[in-house]
Amino acid sequence: MRYLFTALVLVISFQNICAQDHSWFYEEHEKYKEINIYDRFFKHADIKPMIQSLDLHPGFEVLSVGKSIQGKSIHLVKWGHGPEKILMWTQMHGNEPTATMAVMDIFNFLKSGDHAEFKSDLAERVTLLFMPMLNPDGAEVYKRRNAIDVDLNRDARRLQSPESKILKTVRDRYDPQFGFNLHDQSLYYGAGNSGKPVAIAFLAPAYNEAKEVNEVRLNSMKLIAQLNEIMQEYVPGKVAKFNDTFEPRAFGDNIQKWGTSTILIESGGLLDDPEKQYLRKLHFVMLMSSFVSIAHGDFQNYSRKAYETIPMNRISIFDLLITEAEVITKNHTFILDLGYRNQAVFSDGPRGTLRVKSQLADVGDLSTFSGYQVFDASGYQIRRAKLYGRIFEDLEELINTNWFELIKIGYGHFRVKKEVHGDLEAILPFRILKQDESLPEFPAIGENAALLMEKDGRIQYLIANGKMHDLDNFKKE
Repeated sequence: MRYLFTALVLVISFQNICAQDHSWFYEEHEKYKEINIYDRFFKHADIKPMIQSLDLHPGFEVLSVGKSIQGKSIHLVKWGHGPEKILMWTQMHGNEPTATMAVMDIFNFLKSGDHAEFKSDLAERVTLLFMPMLNPDGAEVYKRRNAIDVDLNRDARRLQSPESKILKTVRDRYDPQFGFNLHDQSLYYGAGNSGKPVAIAFLAPAYNEAKEVNEVRLNSMKLIAQLNEIMQEYVPGKVAKFNDTFEPRAFGDNIQKWGTSTILIESGGLLDDPEKQYLRKLHFVMLMSSFVSIAHGDFQNYSRKAYETIPMNRISIFDLLITEAEVITKNHTFILDLGYRNQAVFSDGPRGTLRVKSQLADVGDLSTFSGYQVFDASGYQIRRAKLYGRIFEDLEELINTNWFELIKIGYGHFRVKKEVHGDLEAILPFRILKQDESLPEFPAIGENAALLMEKDGRIQYLIANGKMHDLDNFKKE
């Protein structure tokens, strides 16, 4: 009787957590957030001691399963001993770190003393298999590919890279029922034709060219349908799914083919979340909710149809989109839309200072696109700002002039002799040119000319380095 009573208490505790569902994980995430990882640019040396220390906590087993091309250790972290095995791998692409952050937070939750009955019951139902940072060499220099420039997600057939062999070996050894292929995607995907940027994208990968749906893939679709329902509460309208064209070299497609229900999750973009800390929280919610769903079988209550209603992922977003402007160039006037996108670059090589470089990415009729910032420029005229004739010694000398008054009379390009640090240059409300640098063309794809926007003969805005500056309220910025 005592045993039955204890078992009943555990079941009730587990069901209470299930009833609270994702809201409980959402509300408690901050308690378990790993404070030593706070941006996208952490490296193998930052997480290695965190992973190895898990061996000191009950319930964890940490295995070294191989090394990268440059000799960095790749680990498998096991937790739980239940029959449902769940494999997760993060940072297969070195510059896609959001899920790694979330996994570190999950480790903190699992090793805490909180919710002991829930975790005890979960451990009886599932075995969690984590492979954080599969591509540590790529992460070291914040690039997609590994040290020999192989895309690991296109090496599932040939298995030439040691990192690829490690993932295949672990999958075959444990034969998990579910696999989570965790990535980051471009910030410029939109959800169907909604005009909303995609925060989270999913895919139940095809396992053959016919894109057939067997039970393995169907289970992926059902779980994604449940996760979509959860994410709609936090990022409504900002969830999409990838095209499921079969890619015979990709790990997701092949792991699905090998019998593991595979869920691709891609972290996209949100306004005012450049380091993806909110998306990190959503990953924590999705993964924890998935563990509960798989343990409890909740995903079986969802359907393929619910999965198929998720809108498609399509590149359709700009950082800045200016619409319906009268563009004046070469003595002609055109009605054009201007789309700007930013690119993260390192100013001093892969270990240097990261800065954002903006450029005109598209021009013309962009009515099927949207942006993180959209400005209706109907009635405005846009023209390239003039180049000021004086060459300044350095940025400080320029700043100490009446540059703001010069902008108001049509100047927006200035030359300086000493190089301006890239990350500073990117935030300036005008363009800095080197002594011998020519005036940027406009409109021209890939250029970053300073532009003036005027209405009724008065300059009201200046566009420089991918940002709009309101000259009437500039001093308040």
